[in-house]
Amino acid sequence: NVRKMLLAFSRDLRVVMLRLASRLQTLRHYAATKLPVPPQHCNIMLDFAAPWSDIAKASRKNIAFARYPDEGILEWHKKRGLLTG
Repeated sequence: NVRKMLLAFSRDLRVVMLRLASRLQTLRHYAATKLPVPPQHCNIMLDFAAPWSDIAKASRKNIAFARYPDEGILEWHKKRGLLTG
């Protein structure tokens, strides 16, 4: 990408300025967009967690697995109603 921008710069400065403005607009959009708060947290692979790691267990909504669950990711999300689209 940088190489393409440098080649465009050698031809016309306006092309580079338009590309930079477009990327800046995209970044501003994502920075202004609020992400949805997850309904619960899921801690996986607790058998392999480092003893110094800080795993939040404050909420009773948190789900914890010693290893990976038997169900797949798609089934896990369907079961909890977390599928979008």
